[in-house]
Amino acid sequence: MKKTAVLLIIFTFLMTSLFATSNSSAAASHDYATALRYSIQFYDANKCGPDASIDNVFDWRGACHTSDGSEIGLDLNGGYHDAGDHVKFGLPQAYTAAVLGWSLYEYKDVFDSTGNTAKMLSTLKYFTDYLLKCHPDPDTFYYQVGDGQEDHTYWGAPETQPGSRPIPYVANASNPASDVCGLTSAALTIMYLNYKDIDSSYANKCLQAAKELYTMAKTNLGYYDENAFYISHSYWDDLSFAAAWLYAVENDANYLKEIDNYLSYKTLWGDSPFQNKWTMCWDDMYMAVFCKLAELTGEQKYIDAMNFNLDYWMNS
Repeated sequence: MKKTAVLLIIFTFLMTSLFATSNSSAAASHDYATALRYSIQFYDANKCGPDASIDNVFDWRGACHTSDGSEIGLDLNGGYHDAGDHVKFGLPQAYTAAVLGWSLYEYKDVFDSTGNTAKMLSTLKYFTDYLLKCHPDPDTFYYQVGDGQEDHTYWGAPETQPGSRPIPYVANASNPASDVCGLTSAALTIMYLNYKDIDSSYANKCLQAAKELYTMAKTNLGYYDENAFYISHSYWDDLSFAAAWLYAVENDANYLKEIDNYLSYKTLWGDSPFQNKWTMCWDDMYMAVFCKLAELTGEQKYIDAMNFNLDYWMNS
């Protein structure tokens, strides 16, 4: 019995040691470069428009929804489908373009060293090409293509989805959309920063559109018109995020004054944005705002706001 017990103990130690070694080896061999590449290529599956198959890693994707915008006499082709649906929703599209662009801007050395820069730039340009089409003049922005309720009744490939699609929502002098215009402005400003040394003409076009959309957003305050999908609960965060990136480009202190005003309004939960109890997402950009402003200005109030939020999640 003693011998058996000793053998079991030795076997247990041996297996524990092997398991620990195996885990250590696995951890050391995680291929994050490939994970990064796959996470970018993922967006190819959701490409929309006549060029959906171009520079696409999935050979089963093809042209789809090639008449988007025809209902109003515009070319609104391109962009990305939302999730597993085929609608092009404005707020999550702008959020995704902004966050992906920010990741490239912040960590370009990593994208370069892992060979992912070219694909990321191609993905980002597919976003911004579409966003620019949706802004045909300084006072107009179309922020949705397709009807969500109708789309959810169709279970098939986008390439075979029949019929033309409605353009249900537009931001203009009569229809505010401070949230989606603000977030789209940020996405286009970030694209300017990522593209200015590649194609200055295209980059300047993005920056001009970003400034126009920001002006639309701040001079005609109000929520965008969406009552079923991606309902917005704040636009002060989006205005702040847009202004922060324009400040990063132009270094105009007026943007910081405007941000201070935006941050004086309470969140959905009735808290000060500096004591925000939500996480960064398409409907809440406060943590992104404080992160960027802390970096740009070094001001303690922005650092404290970040620390408050992190402490809330970790300890409350």
